[in-house]
Amino acid sequence: MVLAIAEPNRDTHLLDATAKKTRFLQDVAEVLGLPVTVHTGRAEEVSRGTLARRFATVTARAVAPLERLVPLAAPFLAEGGVLVAVKGASWSAELKRASGQLRANQLVPLATPQDLTLTYGGGEPLRVVMIGRRGTVLTLPERASRGPHDG
Repeated sequence: MVLAIAEPNRDTHLLDATAKKTRFLQDVAEVLGLPVTVHTGRAEEVSRGTLARRFATVTARAVAPLERLVPLAAPFLAEGGVLVAVKGASWSAELKRASGQLRANQLVPLATPQDLTLTYGGGEPLRVVMIGRRGTVLTLPERASRGPHDG
């Protein structure tokens, strides 16, 4: 929803398995006048239909460890698409455990918290792992700063 507010001209789809949550999201979108599409269902089911390989960006926060998240999100990614996962302090261990799923889905890490620092409102930096297909060109936001080893 935050991305739909920040970029109201972007085609934004929201997914949750709980109908009560998706009704709330739809109500909020209508009140704010945001053109979002809300889907109720489990990712592994919804991704088999018209949403398969459709999205340039898939975001996830507090969904699952990367080992489980990668196979859920990969079917939604268009060619050149990027999974942006907000992770906790154990992101590095999660990424190692997800290596088999990354290979199976022909995905590679594009950026990790070691490469990129994202902050909002002066708060704690977000730990973001970005994953995409091999050869994906990653364009970083102008306000993003590189890690200390990149100068």
